[in-house]
Amino acid sequence: MNALTYFMTVSLSAAEETAASAPGLYERFGALVDRIFMPVFEPTNVLFAWLDPWAQWITAVYFLATWIWVAFILKKEYVNLSCPYKTRLVDLRFWTLVAMAPTLFVYLYFT
Repeated sequence: MNALTYFMTVSLSAAEETAASAPGLYERFGALVDRIFMPVFEPTNVLFAWLDPWAQWITAVYFLATWIWVAFILKKEYVNLSCPYKTRLVDLRFWTLVAMAPTLFVYLYFT
């Protein structure tokens, strides 16, 4: 090992040790945010931890119930109050179902 390689190795290891020992901006900011927000969000985190095994089912049922509500219960006259056209393509209920489908697919695919 020549002198330049040795110097670079020692310098890099010293820089890594210094960076690891001194907290950086992100660590200090994260600690500040934790001190401010953790008392507020800790009860919510406990609730979500309790609901975690059921979260996928709750979300799927929520989306399917919303689809059923929009498709069958919500009146067409209420959605299209001032629409001059009465075709299926301008019905917002149809586009609501189309817009929600990718969201549900992505959620179920990545969980």
